[in-house]
Amino acid sequence: MGEYTHSLNSRFEIGRFRPFSLLIIAVTISAISAIFGNVALPFILPSIVTVFLWKYFGEDRKIRNIILIALWIKIIVSTIYYFYLSTKTFPYSQQVKAILFGGDGEMYSAHAWFVAILNTGKDMLKNNFVGTGGFYSDASIYQQLFLIDKFIPMDTYQVGFFTYLIAIIYSVFDYSPLLINFINCVLGVFSAVLIYKTTLLFFSKTAAKASLLLTLFFPTLFIWSSLTKLRDPLYAFMTILFLYLCVKIILQKKILKLL
Repeated sequence: MGEYTHSLNSRFEIGRFRPFSLLIIAVTISAISAIFGNVALPFILPSIVTVFLWKYFGEDRKIRNIILIALWIKIIVSTIYYFYLSTKTFPYSQQVKAILFGGDGEMYSAHAWFVAILNTGKDMLKNNFVGTGGFYSDASIYQQLFLIDKFIPMDTYQVGFFTYLIAIIYSVFDYSPLLINFINCVLGVFSAVLIYKTTLLFFSKTAAKASLLLTLFFPTLFIWSSLTKLRDPLYAFMTILFLYLCVKIILQKKILKLL
């Protein structure tokens, strides 16, 4: 009886104390971001996601640990790559060569910043854009379009739904490209969680764990969801979520028919 009570107390502490500690870390990071600007701001997102996943998979420690380790590996790799790019202050032709993965994503990010700046009524050509200096030719075209229609058409080159979605984020949190990388990291992890849950509906837990590991660490999926600002992680997540919900609905209807 004593051992059982001790086990319950341990679970209680794990379920209450550690997530609370992580929440304190998130609040601390928020305070740091308020002092040091948007460099620390992106780290609030994975901290909050960590708390959520810790509580959601609280009873399944192995799966929880795999997911959290994968998340923070993505975050660390994404941060290193971001600071690698931020040190490249040489001319645009050389800066493009420094972009190892997802060059289009960097364009989406820069164009989204242009849209956000225009929506605030500023002259983008007079602003010093961190990491977007090579896109001034695009900035000039965008500003001319905005002056004509007060709106940049979504059929403009590399301007669409995803660009405007990033622009909304930049309008709220200022220019924070690392935050976009972290959002893709989180989307990649949640896509893997949905794959795990879908596999678990049909196969054993071992098969589900294998699918989780494959989705988290498959090289191509890892790179595109960690090192780029591309729209692919968002579209992949939405597709997987749609399929998961469809499977759940179909299975529930079959169960109802059997009853």
